Amino acid sequence: SSVVLTEDTDSFIIGDRVWVGGKRPGTIAYIGVTQFAPGDWAGVVLDEFVGKNDGSVANIRYFQCEPKKGIFSRLTRLTRTPLQEDDEMSVSDAGVGNSHGHSHIPQPSTTPPSRQGSTLSGRGLKVGDRVIVKSSTGSKTGMLRFIGQTQFAAGQWCGVECDDPVGKNDGSVFDVSYFKCRPQHGLFAPIAKVSLSPSPNRRPSCSVHPPGPERQNTDSSISSMSSASAIGRKTSRPGVTSKLTSPTSIEVGDVSLL
Repeated sequence: SSVVLTEDTDSFIIGDRVWVGGKRPGTIAYIGVTQFAPGDWAGVVLDEFVGKNDGSVANIRYFQCEPKKGIFSRLTRLTRTPLQEDDEMSVSDAGVGNSHGHSHIPQPSTTPPSRQGSTLSGRGLKVGDRVIVKSSTGSKTGMLRFIGQTQFAAGQWCGVECDDPVGKNDGSVFDVSYFKCRPQHGLFAPIAKVSLSPSPNRRPSCSVHPPGPERQNTDSSISSMSSASAIGRKTSRPGVTSKLTSPTSIEVGDVSLL
């Protein structure tokens, strides 16, 4: 079926819980382009063995799962809650064959790339930067903890430790650890959805990455500003005025895998 079930596709990320065609529950493990059809596709690991593949199509691997649990769907055919009516999607073209051959996409090593000193050329991002993850449902701020290839999807990904518990994991996806943070604070997003934050001094409160002197100095500065204001001295405080727009999703997402 070509019926559009969801228009807001920018918010989907790897790791998101979805229903394919509004009927088959699963978790997004891949978002992006494929070699079997044009446009962006979502690769979903279904709860039951009612899929078409193991994350591979025509010997090209996009994600990993058990046989008959993988399925590919247009993002517009995913829903966040089950539909009552029988409007299940046919994905015969996306689920061609049960691939057991070798993927033509280079496979990452069993040990994920080191996040230390990692940089993303062309976007000015590096591990340790304050960043904003953009989506149509709003923006999430946090610290960039990982840049590089992953085992859950092809392409370059950013691992972000969110300031608030709005993430999907603790920095690990499918038992592979890319960075460490508290549960529900880790988020993975395509590089196109990540940008530098205009507030580089803010740091999340985290037992794994506790605030350092920079945060203390920032708090001290804020305290000084408050004191100055109390005696009548007018002090301006910079604010964030940039308006974010939602780019077209590429989620692999939210292996939401946010």
